Amino acid sequence: MRKMLDYKPLSIDAMTRLSAAALPQGRAWDSKNAPSSNLYKLIKGLTADLRILEDRIYRLTTQWDIRITDDLILEWEKAVGIPDECRKQAEDIETRRLDVITKLKKVPVKTIADYKLLAEVITGRPAAEWNIRPGITEYPTYPEYRFVILVTPPLIVWGAFNYPFGSGILDVSALTSSGTVATATVSDTSTMADGSVAVVSGADQTEYNGEHTITILSSTQFTYNFLGSATSPATGSIKVNFGLTQTQIDALKTNGQYLLKPAISFEGYPFSGYFRESVLRCVFRKITPANVAIVWVY
Repeated sequence: MRKMLDYKPLSIDAMTRLSAAALPQGRAWDSKNAPSSNLYKLIKGLTADLRILEDRIYRLTTQWDIRITDDLILEWEKAVGIPDECRKQAEDIETRRLDVITKLKKVPVKTIADYKLLAEVITGRPAAEWNIRPGITEYPTYPEYRFVILVTPPLIVWGAFNYPFGSGILDVSALTSSGTVATATVSDTSTMADGSVAVVSGADQTEYNGEHTITILSSTQFTYNFLGSATSPATGSIKVNFGLTQTQIDALKTNGQYLLKPAISFEGYPFSGYFRESVLRCVFRKITPANVAIVWVY
């Protein structure tokens, strides 16, 4: 038997002769070796399909090698958890292979204590404030994952109320509406919670502005209902604040602790937490095996 990894493709005629040799001997089968006979032509026709099948089988035996795989790249990416919070799926095959190899080289965190310590190092919030635990009882059904880890970030205490560590402010690059449903486009919705309150401001069409309950539509879009009707698309320098109510924003403004520019952040104040949490999400995903789901619970 030929070794598959030493495979050298045979010609159709050579494979036809091999197939004919496997057939019975005798006068009824003598024509199997005569190229002009109908029996030989039948064997040759069937052998062509076998040749295609054998080539396909051999190709699949090489696809386990991530350095050269083409056909199984999607399976490789799924096995290691790509795309994830850190990287999108690359367009060219060489980069996709390299991303898989990079992910395979990561050493996973092994204990809950390790996750908490890492959260403290990245965010500055003490490990004891992070509620990180197995999700076996609370989230029992994740068919694509073998294990689940639940992560609840700490609340930051300020004055009479707390605000979520994931609070943030984002520029709205597009704001459109259909009837009374507005659709906003931002750079990233990963830290925004579905069903939470967000405050839209800066639209020239004031009907869009105000405090709204949002629905996450995609990684870059969310929707909300507003009263009345407004010109679409909206104009102006539009921003969305999430993780805070209008009352909390007003209180922070009064105390001079509210930042209007999302690019500016500093320790211990709203919106600095958003940037550090996005980094933490990425790091957690990098060091976590693909068969472990990380669920953020607020």
